[in-house]
Amino acid sequence: MARKFSAAFKFEVVRQLQSDEKRLAQVCREHDLDPAMVRGRRERVEKRGSDAFPRSPGAEDVPATTPATLAAAEARIGDLERLVGQLTWRTTFEKRLGDVRARSPRKVRAHELGSPGAVAGADLCPARPLPPSLL
Repeated sequence: MARKFSAAFKFEVVRQLQSDEKRLAQVCREHDLDPAMVRGRRERVEKRGSDAFPRSPGAEDVPATTPATLAAAEARIGDLERLVGQLTWRTTFEKRLGDVRARSPRKVRAHELGSPGAVAGADLCPARPLPPSLL
């Protein structure tokens, strides 16, 4: 079902854009809006002024963007950024391990991987899989 926004809400979104208080992407992300729709509303306000939204519903239909919702979204973004960092480290480690193994058929030592302490000095044999803690 389509959401319906009050005229006050629409004017507030446009005001935030026109005053450079927030960027288009930020407004769209905070209120879960389509950028094309917001651009259209901005153009409509610029052309018609206060008569831009004559048949908008009342203020009770404005969706609530609570601080808890924003905090949850920011926490999720932080979790995903940490995951990207971990996966980047893992990929780099596996590439280095592959490079060292390709150069030498002997056992690979931890200091040769360029990550001291990553495997706590354990020898890794090419025939043995990586320990689960490194996957």
